[in-house]
Amino acid sequence: MRSFIIIGHRVKTSSDFNLNDLCGSTGRLDVLLRCINATFFLSGDIRRDTEIYLVLLGEPEPPKTIHLVGSELKYLNPDE
Repeated sequence: MRSFIIIGHRVKTSSDFNLNDLCGSTGRLDVLLRCINATFFLSGDIRRDTEIYLVLLGEPEPPKTIHLVGSELKYLNPDE
């Protein structure tokens, strides 16, 4: 299994952010979301043998870790 660990040094750990401004209001959460896409998407399929850890170190309650496993993913679309 391939494992990726992505550290977001300034990504906010609270839920009060603007979805229309992911670049500015979240500490570049958009970059971590692109890492999820790059980790899992193949042409028309999902890599099942891959996992990713997103480590969020921003304020107000660091650290938070999000763990996604390709074999357990559902409802993930490449355009999201």
